[in-house]
Amino acid sequence: MRIHRSSNDRTAWWLIIAVIASAGRPNPAQADDCRAFSAAKVTPVIELYTSEGCNSCPAAERWLASQLKDDSLIALAFHVDYWDYLGWHDRFASPRFSRRQHDRVQQAGGRVSYTPQLMIGTRTQVNWRSSAELQSALQAAAVPAQLHLELRLQPTPGSLQVEVLAQPIAPRDWPDLDMLLWVAVLEDDLTSSVRAGENRGQQLHHQRVVRQWLGPQRLHATRPQLHSAIEWQADWQRSATRIAAIVQAAQDGRVLAAVEQHLAKCLAWQ
Repeated sequence: MRIHRSSNDRTAWWLIIAVIASAGRPNPAQADDCRAFSAAKVTPVIELYTSEGCNSCPAAERWLASQLKDDSLIALAFHVDYWDYLGWHDRFASPRFSRRQHDRVQQAGGRVSYTPQLMIGTRTQVNWRSSAELQSALQAAAVPAQLHLELRLQPTPGSLQVEVLAQPIAPRDWPDLDMLLWVAVLEDDLTSSVRAGENRGQQLHHQRVVRQWLGPQRLHATRPQLHSAIEWQADWQRSATRIAAIVQAAQDGRVLAAVEQHLAKCLAWQ
């Protein structure tokens, strides 16, 4: 385990609730295949903070990959940048992900960030090696959802429009909470041949890598539907990419609703 003490800086984020992908022309008749809906219970969201410069991280990433057959959870692998100084620049790392980790730790009353660090809901130090602790955290997160989310993906020439529509479970009864909406672009089947640092000489394999993390946007009754677009990067693989929408309570980070869609299921792309 590698420990990192980060600064207290914070950055205000604004959200574009959309993601773009290189795509062919859409087929309107197949649009329903590009929609996904959140469940009656919250889908637990696993956040793994990792780095290619951390020699204890590959084992945690292999564990994460072993969990992906379970459709009842959403996994996010955030690559942090604070180990880059050890000699290897992690191409998937972002200072935004390091700040998110730091903020989540502080929110939970902690002081230390480390890799690999596993978070589920309000729990920021879940031991991924402990089956009992993991199941406890997953069960605690899978509570009745307070919101219903619909995720709509619409290919257009050169882009994939992403729209998120939120509705309260009880009609016209919005949760009395400060709610933050995030959208993630996730990619599987990525590899890196590491030539320096603690993992020098290894070929690392990654799943559910966060390639874009968009948000937060405050969600409320007068603004329940959001959509826009950003440019798709040339090195993203459409068949290995997923879009996830997650609503968290600003106060404690608990997930109120979450939904995910694999782009390979969108027939309009084919």
